[in-house]
Amino acid sequence: WLEKNRSMFKQHVFAPVCLEASVANPQVALMIEAIVPVSTLKMFVTQCDEDYHTFTREVNDRQRLRVDVVRFNRPLDSFRPQMSQSDVRALGFDGYALEFIDAPAPVLAAMCSRDKVHEIPIAVGKVNNERIESEKLFKEYVSDGTRFIITVGRYGSRSATVMTTRVRSDIRLLSSEGESDEVRATRDRLRQEIDDIRSKLDENEGKQRKLSVREQKVRDGHRNIEAREEELRIERQRISKEVATWERQKVHIETRRAQLSSMVSEEQRGEDGGRVQAERQKIEQQLRDNAQERAEAIAEIADSLTTMTDLVHRLALVGLGGQSEARQLAELKAEASRQREAIIEAQKLYEQAESSYNLAKAKAKQCLEETRKLTDEMTDDERQAVRDEQARRGRVTLEDLEIELSTCRQRLSMAANSGLSSRIMEQYEERKQRLARMESSVLELELALRQTRKRKSRLRERWEKPLDEIVQKIGTKFSEMFDQIGCMGEVSLQRSGDGVVATDAEQPDDDDDDDEQRITEPRDDQDYGNWGVEIRVAFRKSESLQVLDNHRQSGGERAVSTILYLQSMQHMVSAPFRVVDEINQGMDQSNERMIHEIVVNTACRAGSSQYFLITPKLLPDLSYHPMMKVLCIFNGEWQPTSLNFTKYISDARRRPAAAAR
Repeated sequence: WLEKNRSMFKQHVFAPVCLEASVANPQVALMIEAIVPVSTLKMFVTQCDEDYHTFTREVNDRQRLRVDVVRFNRPLDSFRPQMSQSDVRALGFDGYALEFIDAPAPVLAAMCSRDKVHEIPIAVGKVNNERIESEKLFKEYVSDGTRFIITVGRYGSRSATVMTTRVRSDIRLLSSEGESDEVRATRDRLRQEIDDIRSKLDENEGKQRKLSVREQKVRDGHRNIEAREEELRIERQRISKEVATWERQKVHIETRRAQLSSMVSEEQRGEDGGRVQAERQKIEQQLRDNAQERAEAIAEIADSLTTMTDLVHRLALVGLGGQSEARQLAELKAEASRQREAIIEAQKLYEQAESSYNLAKAKAKQCLEETRKLTDEMTDDERQAVRDEQARRGRVTLEDLEIELSTCRQRLSMAANSGLSSRIMEQYEERKQRLARMESSVLELELALRQTRKRKSRLRERWEKPLDEIVQKIGTKFSEMFDQIGCMGEVSLQRSGDGVVATDAEQPDDDDDDDEQRITEPRDDQDYGNWGVEIRVAFRKSESLQVLDNHRQSGGERAVSTILYLQSMQHMVSAPFRVVDEINQGMDQSNERMIHEIVVNTACRAGSSQYFLITPKLLPDLSYHPMMKVLCIFNGEWQPTSLNFTKYISDARRRPAAAAR
């Protein structure tokens, strides 16, 4: 899905770490897999918030796949170890784990942020463990096939606790075993080519985004010019209307001028002279007004035509510039398309090389298994002969083995043509009889095994039900005590396996004289060594029940759960006395008061065993019972050689009275 939808992301999204990272040395790969969990090796890595949200929305939300994806802002060069590389090598280490991992920088940065691979040194051989532990040089390191985790206590002398774990002997995800130099060089070359093409693609995509912004600006300017052109067109229509109106007024003036001429003629004839003179002056004034309006309209038309000419010229220039930018954008898009095709082609070459490598590796493993089977079937003399032959010949190539095989086949053919040994048939009969005796022994053993399984099943029925009842009683009491403190808890029996199953009936061979059919028998597949009691707790209303371990709960919560579990078993176990040491350490005040009250009520119940609660401190105003006895232990160099407790108590009682006076 990621390879088909890379166009959805702004930057490159890296495949799971196990596909992006590799370790050349198989021994180092084992140690790195010991410190890097499988969840890290299977996670995807993004480089920006937008890609992270896109990936989680498409894969986790829409496809509902449980896939880990991370994003870290810190660059790789910001991760610095506390001790320099030269000092680490002086201690006997080969270097930090980060130095042996070959992966892109963002993937390495994610591994540093998540698993601190830049702070964990590793060594193929042994180192001075005592010095490292005494000086507390590292919190974690790997040497000689063992992982060391050093935990420093938070109280008291702050002594160090070391937990060791053997490194697995089989490589799971980071194996590079079986790679030839040619395959490794091809892998590195293809990875470098892919990185170069990715960087070029990112650069072209950046140019494309800039050109897209410029294109948008040009389009916005073009729209503004078109809007201005529309305004000018409307203005031109208005002016045209005014010109038409002016033409009509011109005709009207000509008509009035003709009327004026006729009136002047009448005035010259002396008919009604005063009236004609007044009318003449009125018409002349109208002519002057119309001429003024006409001159203003002509001036406005000239200005509008000049403005429209300038805008049309600017529009033509902007159009030419937009075409140039569009051509550049098209060229960049074509270049980006070619780069993507080059990436796809390089990826195909990488996948072909990876497929060839996997096939060769699988074939090599198959040949190795066949060789091991043949070696297991050989006698001690045959193994010694093979070792002597290897020592005599030294390194043997595939061509040498094929020549030797051909020679052996020719010898075998010559021996067959010359006649077989006289003891061949005798040896065959002896082995046949031996095989028959072994088959008979197998049938007897299978019958004994079926009987043993039946007895085991009957025994299990006798003890499993009482065990369930005991655990159920403890769980009921445990849940009640958690209800008293406003939390939830339960105890259950954790089994391993699916219970008693039955095998299919097997028929004997046709040539077997025994016609008895093999009877289907029950098989108990339980691994009782892995059975146990599982405690699940929830200290907040908003969360569900979680298994009690040292990862999910705090130290105080684990202490509360432990003491309540012990209290739940009090009525099931009889003991002359019980001892609890510093159970209230790490609890907050509210939990300490509730637990103290529960312990007091349980210990002071009639008929209960004697109870010792040892603690270096107690909160004030706790609940006490008349059947309790408080013993204060005074110890230290400052203690006197002898102490009169009666006088000490009398003095303590007199102090308040003296202070009151």
